[in-house]
Amino acid sequence: MMMWGGLNKYAKIAIIITAVLAIFGGVYYLLSGVRDNGGGAERIRYEIDNASRGQQDITDAANNIKSGLDDSQDRARAIGERADAISAVLDRITGGSGTIDEILQRDARIIEESRGIIERIRARGAEPRP
Repeated sequence: MMMWGGLNKYAKIAIIITAVLAIFGGVYYLLSGVRDNGGGAERIRYEIDNASRGQQDITDAANNIKSGLDDSQDRARAIGERADAISAVLDRITGGSGTIDEILQRDARIIEESRGIIERIRARGAEPRP
């Protein structure tokens, strides 16, 4: 207690008041830090919620894209089936006898032969009959 012995009464009171204020200040600092952590935790919770919503939006978009791709594949398959059906009809029409150019050439020859036959018949009709 030597240290206290040389101080007057007011100095002792000032030291005690300063110590009490320091303790209160320390407690306030510790408690205010907890509130800041709580605010930080709230911000983190908000960010996590936003991230969850964003992830759900991305998942929904991916599902929509997948659905669209499935629809496109179905449409492509249907178009392919229609093309096969059209090809089959063309084969039945042409009798499977070659390309369109070949068919046109064959038809042109048939038309020329038919014209020749018609001209010979007309020429026979123009001859005098006995």
